[in-house]
Amino acid sequence: MIQTQNKVKVKQNQKALIILTDIDLDNKSGASWNRILNYSKAISTTATKVLITSAIYNKLNEEEIEQYSNNVYILKSKSQNYTNKKVIPILKDIRFRRDLNYLREIVDIFHKGQDQSRFLLYPSNFSLSFITLFYLKIYKKRVVFIEKNELHFAKALNLPFPSSLHYKMLFPFIWSINLIPSFLTDFIEQFFDGMICISTRMEGLYKKLNNNTIRIPILADTDMITIIQKKMQWNDCFRIAYAGTISNKRDGVLSFIKSICLLKHKKIRIEVNLYGPITRSEKLHLNKTINDYQLTDIVKYHGNLPAQDITNMLKLQNLLILPRPLNLQTNFGFSTKLAEYLNSGVPVLSTKISDAEMYLTDRNNIYFIDTLRPKDIAIKIDEIINNKNLNSKIAKAALIANNQHFSYKNYSFILNDFLFHAS
Repeated sequence: MIQTQNKVKVKQNQKALIILTDIDLDNKSGASWNRILNYSKAISTTATKVLITSAIYNKLNEEEIEQYSNNVYILKSKSQNYTNKKVIPILKDIRFRRDLNYLREIVDIFHKGQDQSRFLLYPSNFSLSFITLFYLKIYKKRVVFIEKNELHFAKALNLPFPSSLHYKMLFPFIWSINLIPSFLTDFIEQFFDGMICISTRMEGLYKKLNNNTIRIPILADTDMITIIQKKMQWNDCFRIAYAGTISNKRDGVLSFIKSICLLKHKKIRIEVNLYGPITRSEKLHLNKTINDYQLTDIVKYHGNLPAQDITNMLKLQNLLILPRPLNLQTNFGFSTKLAEYLNSGVPVLSTKISDAEMYLTDRNNIYFIDTLRPKDIAIKIDEIINNKNLNSKIAKAALIANNQHFSYKNYSFILNDFLFHAS
């Protein structure tokens, strides 16, 4: 959706949800932005104003509020804070001065008659969670909820291995030290006024600690979806795509690529397209795997595309794959990428991650695999290639399931009641 240039002010004494985060609001892509936007749209349909803000911007000013869509606004400045540079992982969690200044500016802007306002923290670092709890909730006595879509500790365990020799030597120390703020972040987040958890396992963990907890699964914007009436034909080439962070620890991309080696001698030509951000070390591992398995003519990495291009790209594929390994991060989280895939009208092949089996059924609206063994993946892909008629039915059923279970509209009144009426 295109952001308008109309400058507006959110009136005082008005029911409003103020979203606190530290993502780049100029780069409207990625799982964090999509989830925040879907929350905003869900709440905005109940005639509630939603204001998205971020700690990475300098000198927030009420005059900088711009309307994004109906009842959804974005507050940012023209420049980003200098601390938004790439740093070693632990330093991303320790930005107390920046985050305190950010919250002070938010309070200065919304300091009068805000009985009807609520804050929703979508955190990604220790300092923002810490400062929000002690400054905004405890000291300023504001009502603050938190969105919990993954365990920070689990994410820290999957920290990618660096490529440079210098960082390789420091990695064991950095990795172990980085676990401390991650664990503390997960711990202090239980003390907010309420928690929105993305999965049953996350809900089960935190409901023991905070009674005011609800579960909202992955969300999708199904407003623009039209069922694509196309024949699943791939006489010339069968195209498989993965779109997301290129990481073997997080998404098992290398295991998937190895499985393609077992299929390259089939009569049908296979093309694998990879899209998304990648670290230098992961790119070295990716290129080595492609070369070792002689897949240079089959597997192509296309870089990190803009969000609007990803949507169109997905529809051009014959199969989308989400090969997430089973670990602490994937079990407690729930990949928002799955909802985006289901929205495309293309069959999806996924591991049985998190709550996926609560909403989806193998060979009905998705293809499931039990393991990431290359041989098992290859057998499943071969089965999919040979089931053209079933693939069309699965793709259409996926659109229906996505709209039924993951459309943000389904959770508008649930979220509104939880954020503004729950005690």
